Amino acid sequence: MARQLPSDRPRARRVLHPTDFSPLSERAFAEALRWARADRAELLLLHVIVPAGPIIGDEYATSPWLYPEINHALREGATETIQRFLARAKEQGVRGEALVRQGLLVNQIVRTAESRDVDLIVMGSHGRTGLTRLLLGNLADEVVAGAPCPVLVVGESARRRRVPMGVVGGGLGAAARLKHGI
Repeated sequence: MARQLPSDRPRARRVLHPTDFSPLSERAFAEALRWARADRAELLLLHVIVPAGPIIGDEYATSPWLYPEINHALREGATETIQRFLARAKEQGVRGEALVRQGLLVNQIVRTAESRDVDLIVMGSHGRTGLTRLLLGNLADEVVAGAPCPVLVVGESARRRRVPMGVVGGGLGAAARLKHGI
């Protein structure tokens, strides 16, 4: 049985869920649905495509003429998949919109949150630590640092930490994270 959301928390009018369609993102999607349903908020589903192109040192292992085709196929596949997520949201009575953008992940997530006046971002994080985190970074940390609103990060661990929504104010200029293992 799902926990009840605190009744004294601020209500969201618009919830953004960036997704890469992974199993972890699926868990974050369920949490985003829960918040949107509880607040009767609009749910914005976002998938960001990092454009395919040559890599330095690749010596064009793939013909440069194929990159537009590859990018088109990526966009078509992402659009089809995100529409299925949107249909699931609508089946649960949540109104929403599916967005497919192309560019740098963090930039597109933060820009969408700003331009669409988002009140809450709900995203997954693999919770990398140590050398892996040093080499690959942590997308969620970068989003939290740049977000204009609170960010709910759904992690892989079952460990739970609760932080009151009023404390998690991205709009106040504070980089804050609410880690929430589901």
